[in-house]
Amino acid sequence: MVEASATLDLSKLVCPEDCRAPHDDARIDASIKAGLEYLFAASPPTALLAMSDRIALLALDWLRERGLSVPGDVSIVGFDGVPEAASSEPPLTTVAQPIAQMGRLAVQMILDDNGKTRREMLDVELVLRASTAPPPIGRES
Repeated sequence: MVEASATLDLSKLVCPEDCRAPHDDARIDASIKAGLEYLFAASPPTALLAMSDRIALLALDWLRERGLSVPGDVSIVGFDGVPEAASSEPPLTTVAQPIAQMGRLAVQMILDDNGKTRREMLDVELVLRASTAPPPIGRES
């Protein structure tokens, strides 16, 4: 197991005022790109774990536009398991959620509502594809 830590100085993160409004795809994309610019400005990471496949797919495009190789220079893992992840270039490694099961369970919980809070833990699946590899030699932690 490799441990890594980093301290990020968020005061240096520059995000235009127009990228801060919620639920606007163009502004969200601008925020993600600003974050990537910050992460890759000094000492680029060898891997990214995105909290959604959408963010990971945007990062794939962003890296390609800058001539960086996935997974040669940077590995990327998404989270969700959307169908587009399998057809991206390279195909995206992702943590797939059981979306259909989540939907069925949510409907059942609504129909069975007894007024009590209920939590369910569902399994996820790591779907290994071509967007991940060991870090380049000399860049290991």
